[in-house]
Formats: sequence, C-alpha cells, structure tokens
Amino acid sequence: MSGKKDLLKSLFWVCIASGIIFILIVHITYRLQNPSISSEVRKYDGWYALLNQQKQKLNCNEKLVVSNKLFSVYNVLPQNLNHDSILFKTYHQCVKVIVNEQVIYEYGDNDKVCFTNTPGSSYHIVDLDNSFSGKKIELQYKSITDVGSKKIFDFYIGSTQDLTKLAIAENLPTLMMSLLLFVLGVFFIIFAIIFTKKNKIKQTLYIGMFTLLFSVWSILQSCVLQLIFENNLTFMFMQYVAFLIMPIAMTMYIRELFQFYEDKGLILLSACFCINFVCCILLQLLKIIDMRDIFLIIHILIVSEFFYIFYLLNQNYKDLCKSITCTTIRIMFIVMITILVDLYRYYNMTAKDEAKFTRISILIFMSYILIGYVQEIIKKSKEYTETKLMAKLAYKDVMTDLYNRTAYIEDIRDCEKLLKLAPQKLNLIFVIFDLNDLKVMNDFHGHGVGDHYIITTGKIIKKAFEKVGKCYRIGGDEFAVIINDRSFDDYLRAMKELNNMVVKENETSKLEYSIAYGYAVFEAGKYQSLKDLIDKADKNMYKNKSIYKENKIFLADFTT
Repeated sequence: MSGKKDLLKSLFWVCIASGIIFILIVHITYRLQNPSISSEVRKYDGWYALLNQQKQKLNCNEKLVVSNKLFSVYNVLPQNLNHDSILFKTYHQCVKVIVNEQVIYEYGDNDKVCFTNTPGSSYHIVDLDNSFSGKKIELQYKSITDVGSKKIFDFYIGSTQDLTKLAIAENLPTLMMSLLLFVLGVFFIIFAIIFTKKNKIKQTLYIGMFTLLFSVWSILQSCVLQLIFENNLTFMFMQYVAFLIMPIAMTMYIRELFQFYEDKGLILLSACFCINFVCCILLQLLKIIDMRDIFLIIHILIVSEFFYIFYLLNQNYKDLCKSITCTTIRIMFIVMITILVDLYRYYNMTAKDEAKFTRISILIFMSYILIGYVQEIIKKSKEYTETKLMAKLAYKDVMTDLYNRTAYIEDIRDCEKLLKLAPQKLNLIFVIFDLNDLKVMNDFHGHGVGDHYIITTGKIIKKAFEKVGKCYRIGGDEFAVIINDRSFDDYLRAMKELNNMVVKENETSKLEYSIAYGYAVFEAGKYQSLKDLIDKADKNMYKNKSIYKENKIFLADFTT
C-alpha cells in the first residue's frame, strides 16, 4: 500500500509540473502569435438584442437566453461623447464592435487563438471617437459554448481610467478574499517546509497547495488581470490548470488529515483526478476538445468524491473526533456543501459570481486552520521559553548569573576528553577565585551584606573575563574561569581589568572587597589530568590568600 501512496504523490507532483509546462507553452506561443487585443462612469441602458431576426429589449442584470450562438445587441450612442469608452464583458465569446457599419474592435477570432476554440472570458474597454456621437453601435457575438449565450450583460460608458476602476471595484470583494487566500496558501507552504513536524508536513503542504491553487483560480475568474496584461489566453489556461489540480491537492489533504491512507476509494478518486488532468492537457494541446467542454467529468468526480467523503466521515465520526476536533469536521462538511451549491449555480447560470459561497467557506476554513496553527506556535513558543528557562536554571547560578557547578563539571569532562584524545591541541588556562574575609563580613554586617559581596564579585569576574573565557560560581564564595584557545596575554589583561574594578569598587564602598586568585596554564606532558591543573591553580590561590592575610596582620600590628 505504501507503493500506491508514493505513486499518488508522484502523480500529484507530475500534474503540478505538467500544468506549469503547459501554461508556459501557451504563453510563449500566444506571445509569438501576438494577437491584437484592444482593451464620470454611467450604466449604458437601452440595448436591444436581435434574435432570429426579432428585436428584443435587453434588460441589464437579467439573463439573456439565446438558442442561437450567433446574435447581436445594439444601441444608439449618446450625443455628447467626450473621448469616452465602453466597457462590457464576454463569456467565451468572440465579439465585433461595429459603429456606423465600421468594425472598430474585434476580439477572439479562431485563427488568432492557439490550442483552443474559445478566447475565454474577458473584460473589454473599447475607445469611442467623438465623431461616433448619436451613431448606432452594434455588438456581434459568437458564443463558443452554451455558457456564453446564457449570461448577464452589463454595459458602461465613461473614461478608460474610470471604467478600469469600475471593473476592479465590481470584483473587489472577490479579489480581496482571493488575495487573502493566496497569502494563506503561501504561508502554509512555507510553514510546512520550515516549521511543521514530520507527521504534519504533508497535511500542511497539501492544504497550502489547495488554497494557493484556489486563490489563483478565483483571482483569474474575475478577469480583472486582463485589463492590466494583454495575454488573456495564458490567464484562462492558468485558471483551468489550477481548477483541475485543486481536487487532487484536496484529496491528498483529506487522506492525510483523517489518516485514510489505506482507503481504496480515495486512492481510486485521486488516480481518476490525475488521469483526467493529463487527458485534458493532451486533448487541449492536440486541439481535439477544449478543457471547458469536458469540465462535466471533473464536476462529476468532485460530486462523487464529496458523497464518498460524507460517507467516510459519517462512518468514522466518533473515532475521528478523538484525534481531530469535531469543529474541523463540521467546517469541512460546510465547505463541501457550499461547493455543491456553487456547482448548481454554475449550471443554472443564476449569478455572476459562481464561486461566492465556496470562496467564503474556504476562507473560514483556512482561517480556522490558521488559528489552530497560531495556537500551536504560541504553545511551542511557551514550551521553548520554559525549556530555555529550565536549561538556564540548570546551568546558571541564580544569585550571580554565572554558570553554576553543574555546567562547570560538564565542561571539565569535555576538556578531559580532549586531553585524552589530543593533549597537544589543548590550550587551556584555569583560574580560580576565592573571596577574602567573607565570614568576617557575614559575622559583623550580616548575611545580606555577604550576599552583596558575592554578587558584586561575580559581576566583576564576569565583566573582566567573559570575553576571554567562561565564568562559573562553583561554591559559596568560590569562582572559576576556564580560558580555552586564548593567549596568556589575554589572561593578564583580564586580571588587570579585574584588579582595577576591585580598586574602583573599594573607592566608593564602605566595605573592602578583596579577591584571592590562582591560575595554572596547561602544558602537555606536565599535567596528566585536569585535576592536577586545578590543584595547581588551587595551591596558587591559597598562596595568594596567605599573602593577603600576612599583609593584613602586618598592617594591623604596625598600626597598633
């Protein structure tokens, strides 16, 4: 069964690659052929349709049902044209604009279109010369499909700039939702690649791919891009390819989400979607039949898949709710229902925007998934912060913020390993510190002052040595520094800085700070273990402490 899973994944990515190659072929061919497409607003009413030699009043916002794929609509242009243009939209139709028996605009002739018989759906902005004022204008349509002969026709007149703004404004809700879905799709794909756990990578990737494909299809369906770019045919095929691959991505997502890996029905449906995609591409390239003319097949597959998924979810609802929230399943139901509703609206031709409900439901579904991922990110962030804090507490001394004895012991072990493997490569200076007169300070001034003594000493050691070594508090009043791969001069400079800071601290403090120290430099052959090195530094520290005490006794005797 794992072989079948790998085959389906391979088919999915083959479809993606094939779709991209197909779009590039169409785009390049179309650009080489270089077809000529021409591209205060007011609604332009008063049109009549000429159907079977009979004149029929054409009411805007009402569906015009035409039995003949060849028909015309006409009107009389206003008397006060002022460099105006006319805006209208075609649905898989060729169109000619004729004023005063002169063709001023032509779009979608078969001999100008590659790989297809349909020029797709498109907005048109046709410039009107001022001399056309009061003249008869006729639009001759030739519908390539039945859809084009049963659509709503709106006409607007105004400046080119205002008409472009109007076309964008009419589709603004669609564009905004589609762009939001596009961003979400890209986010999920990036999230899958970078952040997601292994068991969720495929699930996140597939839903990201589906959302991205749907957003591209939705944006292109509005036809607004045709007003900006001239290659309408490329956009049409991008829309078709996205539509054909979408169900594959969704099926793969459902299999990953609900863990229906072994379900033969979904495997069969996935294979059917892939085969359908490849067949559509081949038939289109060979110009045997247009993709749009066989969309019924993919619609049947989508409906079949939804009913099958309804069945699977209903059968496994209780078990699925244990691993997946019931809300996820319910929203999934809503998405599938809205897709079925929009499919009905598409075939009934009752609305301009046939994907309105689907777009809204998918946006809700993706927002819900996004919230889940954001919550997961917040949870992981808290866990990471807590883990980092625990790690800090495990290896940091709370009082001084230096590394603690645990960290010191681990680092000594690492140095011991290096000593055994390659002693000649070990360049190490070990320094140990001990506070002078801490007990006296605790006895005479209290433990609070003693703690302040320890904290201040820790700050001094850290500031002096943190750039050259790693600083530790290894006991009550004992500190250590491990200097690795630095020169002896670096150690001397750090010690000089430490002594200067102690002097400066004593100038402003009522208390006297004094730090005894000792060091040892590792030499291969001289020290058999780090214990010998540490013992040497420890002895040097006690010598330094003895000198301090002798000087203090001498000064006390001298003053008395």
